[in-house]
Amino acid sequence: MAVCHTVLPDKPVASEDGSESITYQGSSPDEVSLVEASARVGVRLVKKRQNKVWVDVLGVLEVFEVKNVLEFTSDRKRMSVVVEHDKELYCLTKGADSVMMPLMRRSLREDALEHLAIFSKEGLRTLVMASKKVDREWYAEWASDLNQAECALVNREEKIAAVAARIEVQLEYVGCSAVEDRLQDGVPETIALLKDAGMKVWVLTGDKLETAVDIGYSCRLLCEGMRVEKIKDIRTPMELTTRLTHLYEDLVPSHVI
Repeated sequence: MAVCHTVLPDKPVASEDGSESITYQGSSPDEVSLVEASARVGVRLVKKRQNKVWVDVLGVLEVFEVKNVLEFTSDRKRMSVVVEHDKELYCLTKGADSVMMPLMRRSLREDALEHLAIFSKEGLRTLVMASKKVDREWYAEWASDLNQAECALVNREEKIAAVAARIEVQLEYVGCSAVEDRLQDGVPETIALLKDAGMKVWVLTGDKLETAVDIGYSCRLLCEGMRVEKIKDIRTPMELTTRLTHLYEDLVPSHVI
């Protein structure tokens, strides 16, 4: 949480009690929240300069050299950093649980799966975090391939993703997190007014089904007593067409059709 991110710490500011407080800046509010949460439990991001990260771990300052950053994309649904610490190389990865589970060396523990299910039902956005030690000789060859992919003029993103996937395997589970997907002020009331005015409102989300349904209720897109149909496990356009046709025939009386 304190190393695998793109968050930048501001300069420490002295508090009234004599301690130093650090604020964090980042393009992703979720990443900022995770770094702040890590700091509250004693693993605090202190400084970030070029390819080095300083982390205060329960009073001991640890330095991590960031070798590579494999950024999050909507297709990959995960991000990784390759770091060197105490003369060892590590790959640190975090991402959506549906994407991360196949990358694990072994299946997640029952308690971890239970926590993820509970978080999803509460409408929280979940992440699974994992890591592994990387052999230095293997890394040298992999880093060369990554550099070639990053310099590619054609299909650059696809080539980077393919190289990234080679290191993001056989990961060891570290933990999971859950972040509240808070709505802006007035969103539920605005959606309710639009619906009352007869407008059709659609919400596009990349969340899991359980999380999406919960958010639907919280933003008042869905309401108690409403019939909710869940269309899932669709593999082909034909399956989708058939499912929607059956649903339409079920909802609309035959004499209206």
